[in-house]
Formats: sequence, C-alpha cells, structure tokens
Amino acid sequence: MAVAATIAEFNPFHNGHAWFLRELRARTDAEHIIVLMSGDFTQRGEPAIIDRYARARMALLGGADIVLELPLVYACSSAEYYAAGAVAALQHLGVVDALGFGAETADPVILGEMAEMMSSAQAQEAYSEILKENLRMGRSYAAARAEALVRTVDCDQEKAAACLRGSNNILAMAYLTAMRQEGAKFDAVVMPRIGTAAHLDTGVPAQQNADIASATAIRQLLRLQTPEAARPYLPEFCMPVLEDYLINRPMASWGDFDDVLFLRLLEEEETVQYLDVTGDLSDAIRRNLQKYHSAEALIDTLRGRNRTEASVRRALLHILLRITGEEMADCRRQGWPGALRLLGFRREAQTLLHRLRRHCTVPIIGALSESRANMTEDPLFTQGIRAAMLYDRLTGQDPHGRFEERPVVL
Repeated sequence: MAVAATIAEFNPFHNGHAWFLRELRARTDAEHIIVLMSGDFTQRGEPAIIDRYARARMALLGGADIVLELPLVYACSSAEYYAAGAVAALQHLGVVDALGFGAETADPVILGEMAEMMSSAQAQEAYSEILKENLRMGRSYAAARAEALVRTVDCDQEKAAACLRGSNNILAMAYLTAMRQEGAKFDAVVMPRIGTAAHLDTGVPAQQNADIASATAIRQLLRLQTPEAARPYLPEFCMPVLEDYLINRPMASWGDFDDVLFLRLLEEEETVQYLDVTGDLSDAIRRNLQKYHSAEALIDTLRGRNRTEASVRRALLHILLRITGEEMADCRRQGWPGALRLLGFRREAQTLLHRLRRHCTVPIIGALSESRANMTEDPLFTQGIRAAMLYDRLTGQDPHGRFEERPVVL
C-alpha cells in the first residue's frame, strides 16, 4: 500500500491543488494521499480565510484520503522551521513512502544540490551570520539572502538566483534540507508549479491557464468581489463548502485581530522573546505603538528593505499567539515533537488510519472531548487549541464548539 504525502495550506483549495493531488497520485502510484495541513493560521503570518475544517473538507473532496493538522508553532513559522516541523511529523507517521511538493524551477536537480550543501549545521550557521552582516550593511533582504547563499555553498550567482526565485523554490529547498537532516525514509517528488501569477493589484488572474490562479490571487478576488467571482478557479465541489461557510461567518483577516493585537503590544514592554522578533523590530514596534491604527497599517509601516512583509506578519502573529523563540529552540532540541490533530478522512482510508495509529510515534487526536489529557501534557497542542479558540471568537464562531467538533468524514 503506497502512501504519498504533501504539506499544504489550501487557503483556499483551488484547481491547481486538485491537479497537484491527481498528479502526485499518478507519479507515485499511491493508493492513499495524506495531507499535512496548516490550521487556522498560515506560514505567511495571516489567519486562514476559512477555518481548518472547511479546508479539510475541500481537500478530501479534492483527492486527499487523510488530513492531519500541522502544529501551530511550525505552521506559522519561516520556511526553515515550517519544513523541519512538517518533515519530522511525516517521519513520525511511519507510513509515508513519498513527499510531493511544487517548485517554480523546471530543474529540481538544482534544488537538491543546494539543499545538500545547506544540510550541515556549520553551513546553516555560516549562512545566518553572512545574512545578518549583509542586512547590517543595508542590503535588501532578497539581495542579502542571495549573497549569503552564494558565499555559504560556493556556487555561482545564477544558480543561487534560480533557487531563490519564488516562494515555492525556497520551501522546496527547505523540505529537501529537512529530509536530509531528519534522515527521512521517504522519497521527494518535486513537481513544477502550473498556472501563472496573478495581477495582484486587482486580484484578476492572467489569461494563460485561465482556470488556474494562485491562492493569493483568489484570496484577493474573494475579498474584492463575491465568492461567485472565484468560481472559475475553484473545483466545482468547493463552491458549496465555501458558500455554506460564508452564510454565517465572514472570511477571516488581520482586521479581525486589530484590537487584540493592540492590547498584546501594550502589555509587552519587550517583545524580543517572541519568535522572529529582532531587537530593531521590537524597537520599531514600540516607536509606532502610539500611532497604532490597525494591524495592516502597522505591518505596512514596519516592512522595508531589511524586513519582508511576510516576516513582519509572522513576527506580529507570534506576539499575538505568544510563540517564543525558546519554544522553537525546545522543539528543535527535542526532535520537533507535537501531537497531530486529525481533521478528516475518507471512509475508504480507514485501513490506513488504523495503520497510522499503530505506527505513529506521536498522538493522533480526533475530538478534543476525548483527549483532555493532551491539553495539559502537550504544551504545543494546548497552544494550538488556544489559538483556534481565539480565531473562532474573533471570526464569529463558537470557540467552545472546538471541544465537541469531530473530524470530517466523507
């Protein structure tokens, strides 16, 4: 029984994702596909536009057999930690034969070569120091990162540029690096990203591959127009899920968290203890706090040549959710632990689910009402539940309903 896996956000699930799952199954000859999916907060440092259960339902309708939740501390972290936590989680499952992921580059060999060079702790430490030095010298983050990679692995500028061109390439390198460091027992399947970028100022996808648009473009389209406007870019089975969800709840955004973030920043004299918050960013937050209007306005003020918008979003999210740098250091020291939440499964995959429960070396949790012990024994799990309750409260859902909610079953 071949089992393939992928790591995703599906925010929301779209035609490109449906193609990816079909292609992954075909390339690996997999009988089952496991999706390790972010919960209510994403790697870009944002709340997901719809909650984990709605997105899990879309994934199951779109070809996934089992959907598990990636623990919060990894799900909203930078590429390195996101990939390390996710790859370790898949390794803990003990049943995965292949990990599939996308990349912008047409040459996955380059990604593998670069990842191999970056796999040692010595290389990562050197890269980090050179990156910091370049940023102190005033280089933009993109330029500083490219030069740091070139100097660390002794490669030519063109190869480095190819690896750093596009967020999927960066994640692909992070996955491959994590697989080498973890000693992963599954193969990597790198697939080219299909479709095209979007006109992000309007949210209107370009005409090439007209039924494929990025999740970023679709989110903008949904915010600017109506769900119906996104219909061409979503599988037909996604529309009822999206429409039913939006009957009683709006799509989530940073705007829902404006007041809570302001209160969190007011009560913290120092924020450097939180993951991804540097000393200069902490100082900049304090300087701008008296002028606070909204989370988005603060993000726009704080980003710049040395700070990407995504890194600022992640830092503020870590402050909001109380995710510290020490917690991430503990995760690394302890081998990236953490219970996995079962978000949904197809009935045909029950045999695989039983196999997972036998082989997985971390708990797999369904309904919280049946797993109260994990609320106290696993701090990462508890942290994820608290974040989910905050998400529910601020997006018009019942936060206490989480304790009775069961996995989606199709």
